[in-house]
Amino acid sequence: MRTNWFDQLSLTIDENKRQVQWGLYAVAGSGLLYALKSVRPFKKFHNARDIPKTFINRRIKLNGNVTAIDHDYDSTILRVNHNPIFLSRFRRKSVPGIAVHISGINITSNGLVWLEHTVLEKCIHFTLLKKQDNRVSCIVDLNRINIAEELLKIGFATVDVMDFDLEKDKLYAKYYRRLIALEEKAERKSVGIWDDSSRDKERSSFSSSPKRHKLLKFLYKLYYRIKN
Repeated sequence: MRTNWFDQLSLTIDENKRQVQWGLYAVAGSGLLYALKSVRPFKKFHNARDIPKTFINRRIKLNGNVTAIDHDYDSTILRVNHNPIFLSRFRRKSVPGIAVHISGINITSNGLVWLEHTVLEKCIHFTLLKKQDNRVSCIVDLNRINIAEELLKIGFATVDVMDFDLEKDKLYAKYYRRLIALEEKAERKSVGIWDDSSRDKERSSFSSSPKRHKLLKFLYKLYYRIKN
């Protein structure tokens, strides 16, 4: 019975081979169109507002060239000229570009100099975590090197207060735990900002940070120590 059913199916397919082929092409084409719509390989994002919410929710990783580094009182922003997957060479340069904030850290003055020598005019990859106002908070990599982690290792940055909106996000939580561990290691080694000879000078830029931020960071460190 099973053999007869299979033979009948094979015969039907053979008799309608062209229709079956076109049906398969249609299904494959629909899948390709859906994938292209989801990834948007030809779309160039000129600023943070251009990035779809679905990209943020799916933690999409984008790439682009750092064209400038902006630094104000309490924040450092990388200006990034986004490279779409296809035809990036034929797209005009974005001015000023996507405002990318390196999530989870405060960068010192030495860290700013290090950034300028390390990432300026270089192609970085940035994993989208959160969009706020006109910027996106991201995990930033250069040649598979995590920029936030490198800054913490050499004592050119400190860990910022955890972002409460991302507290339950597994990717962010793992990233943040790693940052805390690296800051503690740098402090033990007395490198960068943790070196007694440079501590007062470097810390002057952070001296006005609210004390409650330091307390919250301490509580999160304690929380992760207990959890792990």
